[in-house]
Amino acid sequence: DWKKARNIIKEEFYHPVAQFSPLNLGFQTIGLLYGKDFGDALCKAVNCGWDTDCTGATLGSILGIIKGGSGLPEKWLTPLGEEISTNVKTGGIKNLQAPTDIQKLTDQVCDMGERVLKYWNSGLQIVKNGAPAEMKTEDWPHDFISKIAAKKFWNYNPAALSFTPGTIEVELEYLTNPALTPENPAEIALHISNPQPEALEITSEFSLPEDWTLVSEETENFILPSRATISREYMIKTDTSALPLTDRGYIKIHIAERPASLSIPLVLVGGYRYLVSPVYQDLSLAEESEVEQGIFQQFPENWDEVWRTTNDLQAEELFNGQQGIIYLLHFVKSPEEKKVLVGVPNNNYMKFWINGRLEKETEKKVPLAPNEGGDGANYKTVQLRAGLNQVLIKLKKREKPLQAHLVISGIDEKQPINKGRALTDIKRTELPPKLS
Repeated sequence: DWKKARNIIKEEFYHPVAQFSPLNLGFQTIGLLYGKDFGDALCKAVNCGWDTDCTGATLGSILGIIKGGSGLPEKWLTPLGEEISTNVKTGGIKNLQAPTDIQKLTDQVCDMGERVLKYWNSGLQIVKNGAPAEMKTEDWPHDFISKIAAKKFWNYNPAALSFTPGTIEVELEYLTNPALTPENPAEIALHISNPQPEALEITSEFSLPEDWTLVSEETENFILPSRATISREYMIKTDTSALPLTDRGYIKIHIAERPASLSIPLVLVGGYRYLVSPVYQDLSLAEESEVEQGIFQQFPENWDEVWRTTNDLQAEELFNGQQGIIYLLHFVKSPEEKKVLVGVPNNNYMKFWINGRLEKETEKKVPLAPNEGGDGANYKTVQLRAGLNQVLIKLKKREKPLQAHLVISGIDEKQPINKGRALTDIKRTELPPKLS
């Protein structure tokens, strides 16, 4: 039963973001396993939900590669034709020279495939009319996967950055969330390998922004033996609340008797700061309270300060097992007046105010899908003023665990189809002087 398989995948790998790959890969596999034919496979995969357009396109491409154009049903090929239509002209895709027909796309993909196979020294070829006559099946390089594994492909660490300038190999690993707040130190590891036939004298030196504090010596000297790796773990703290949304330091690696040093960028995000009210158990979402009256002039009594390192408000823990209403107070510092898209995607109901004005109330309950483009129910385009902007959020919780995010994204005025883009020039940690 493909529907049962779909529900198992959904339960095991659930994620609110439509483009979450593990889910969609599972749905594509359902199409391959349960599809009776080309059309049935596509329909079953797409009907699993989530990122349906990409799931259909990916599965269709795989089946096309397996079967070839001649093996696909005419009733699917004829209506679609050979032309490729994209939204490049309307700005949906930027800086892309898109192929205009399937043949050009196929040639482009095959060219890319040949380069990948050559990079991995696979011994495989891409040919148009079957395998060369002189190449027998038993001669195929069946150790291709082991060759890939030998290059550490399967051991790729998504939380690490690698630098290979030549003399040494360096890996910077983020051991925890790459965010730095007064409540959340950042922990990193530095792995330095010496592939040379002789030992090297190494000096590592941290150069950090003035608001960051390294909990160890900033400079270290050591001898790195031949063919060896040395690993060091570090913790970075901060005492300031006025952190930028993102900041950068450097780790400089000096090698004795070498003319140049290696500078490794160390980037951390600043997190988000909120003031949170007690739980109002007897208050409804529609009912007004004094909390909603204008701009805050002092630190609210009995409210707590919390920090978050992502857009996730972690709302459930703020209710302490109770049902009712809570308010979150947040401030956004903008360098200039600008239009932004503000959303509080959630799995229940909410309201939010900007600078004392009610801007949005959940129109209808929709699946939780936090993103920078909107969900049709919990987002609104608003005007930020230069300086600090007050954001007040009202969340309602019932029996079901509450999930909610605060998303603030930029707007592309030239290409409105791009509903949201990352904002890096705002601060989300400062409080007005009267509240500090």
